[in-house]
Amino acid sequence: MQEAIHHNSSHFAAISDAGLSPVQAQVIEALAQGQTVSAAAEKAGIHRTTIHNWIRNQPQFKAAVRTAQSEYAAEVNDGIHELAAHALLTLHDLLRDPATPHAVPAENRARHPAAPACPQSRLESAGPRRIGASRNQ
Repeated sequence: MQEAIHHNSSHFAAISDAGLSPVQAQVIEALAQGQTVSAAAEKAGIHRTTIHNWIRNQPQFKAAVRTAQSEYAAEVNDGIHELAAHALLTLHDLLRDPATPHAVPAENRARHPAAPACPQSRLESAGPRRIGASRNQ
């Protein structure tokens, strides 16, 4: 499941077909993943103005950047949808499972001795008890 949210550089195979240099392909991949022009330039070992010049003066480079950004955004969006679906199924299973312990705030355990003592149970470590509540409440 984890691979769904990580970038796979084989998705950028079309970059090499655009007649761009390997350095340009590296820059396009970095920009598509949301890196700044400065970060992409540093990673590629070039000056950031070079990238700005490519964007202004090379239509095929500019088009490849836009296409790669679009493809990467779609890939990330798909991964988010997969993770959300998995999270909902997990929550559904936990709520339907009679063996799932009820969450009792740590500060109330002394007042509720019948509550099962499960420090750092899956439910407690998963996040706030309710929307907007902090972990320290």
